[in-house]
Amino acid sequence: ITIRELEGETEISLEIVMREKSKYDNIALIFQQVSEYGFYWKDSYIFGVISNYKLFKNRNGYYLSLDPDETSKIESKQDQDFIRAQSIKLLTNKT
Repeated sequence: ITIRELEGETEISLEIVMREKSKYDNIALIFQQVSEYGFYWKDSYIFGVISNYKLFKNRNGYYLSLDPDETSKIESKQDQDFIRAQSIKLLTNKT
């Protein structure tokens, strides 16, 4: 996770190493014009393993949760590790 300010806007980049059988080695999701984000980390917490996610576009932009409330298909107060942004870029690195 890289978080930076560019020309007064917050940008978050997530670099993701793909599973072994993927056609990509890794991908980068770049969230631009971020309005809110929240990540939890603790040394005993398994951070970085994505077993489930929630990603959608709504009237306010894009929403991603990497630790979603699995009982809800929409944004939930129980979602964790989330980003709200106006746009997303995808960069890929093929094998």
